[in-house]
Amino acid sequence: VVARQRMFNLVVTNVPGPQFALYMMGRKLEGLFPMVPLAPNQALGIAIMSYDGTINFGLVGDFDLMADLDDLADDLHASLAELAKAAGVEVAKPKAAARRGRRRPAGSNGHKPGRRIGSTSTVTASGDADE
Repeated sequence: VVARQRMFNLVVTNVPGPQFALYMMGRKLEGLFPMVPLAPNQALGIAIMSYDGTINFGLVGDFDLMADLDDLADDLHASLAELAKAAGVEVAKPKAAARRGRRRPAGSNGHKPGRRIGSTSTVTASGDADE
């Protein structure tokens, strides 16, 4: 028996989520990011998950195989906006996110030495945050 890579480079999955708000320790889950882990030689994973009356898309890509993932995300949003307009519904604005990939300065891995990682707030058992 010879094992070999399957002949695909894209996975798309749709997971129906709860159509009501979820809470943990009194805090509402505001949003989620659906994700498909990539297999070796797989270029793109698209996950779609509904939650509390919304549909969320998660795009995960291998930069070496697909360097224009951010362009695909922009095109997907534009297409969804066009579809929503035709259907008479609104599309939420995408949250501003830093561009990913190899657009940072050469020789930099994005780490800023000396900067604190994490938070200084503490969450108590009642869910209150202490600053």
